[in-house]
Amino acid sequence: MIQFTVYGEPVAQGRPRASTFHGKVKMYDPQESKDFKKYVQLVASQHRPNQLLEGPLKLTVRVIQANT
Repeated sequence: MIQFTVYGEPVAQGRPRASTFHGKVKMYDPQESKDFKKYVQLVASQHRPNQLLEGPLKLTVRVIQANT
């Protein structure tokens, strides 16, 4: 079992934005969503297994709001 905690306020996935540059469309995430995904990726990478996981996997995510 791999288990870890991501501390901080969860950030919802923002609506992707699009722009055109030299006639090509570029899609991008809002900065807040992008930053939070990089933070989660960093925390998760510190708990990655030595070998690639194979077969059926189960993922459970619990979001707990701290009392302020």
